[in-house]
Amino acid sequence: MEKKIGTIKIEYEQMPFSIIGINTPLSDFQLAYRLQEIIGCEFEKTDSFAVYKEKQKKEFCFDCIMHVDNCNGLAYMILPAVHKEEKSVWLINSLKKIDYVLIVFGRDYREVTEDMRAAVKKVKNVVYANIFYPEGFGTKTKEFKLDEIMSISKDIEYFKETNKALEDIYI
Repeated sequence: MEKKIGTIKIEYEQMPFSIIGINTPLSDFQLAYRLQEIIGCEFEKTDSFAVYKEKQKKEFCFDCIMHVDNCNGLAYMILPAVHKEEKSVWLINSLKKIDYVLIVFGRDYREVTEDMRAAVKKVKNVVYANIFYPEGFGTKTKEFKLDEIMSISKDIEYFKETNKALEDIYI
């Protein structure tokens, strides 16, 4: 008797957000300022983005600069890739060579992600900007694991529930 083990295929369409990895020597405020000049928005420092790390059984707070586009139902969050005090704690473990993570979520986020990546690339002193997909998407771009997607999804949902500015944004 042959037993087949099924595989789970993760599709980009199933992700409740998009991730753009950014390398730049700019500070998070400088990056936000230069990006808002290009796309005509207003980034603001907001509540810290809490990330629960299962391995350490601990919550870590990452600085967050965010723009909420209520008209289009979108939110953009710029987060450092590594915790500012605990240098061994990464926002997403698979993205350790990235300086910042730009998370896009809300209504029709997939359609704006490529435009946002193009805008980030226009920022002076941005060395690298790439969209990251979950493993199994079958692209030549960087990928990350399902457990990391699930973990960051929970963190985004918690952040949305506790942040009044995101009331009108759907994920």
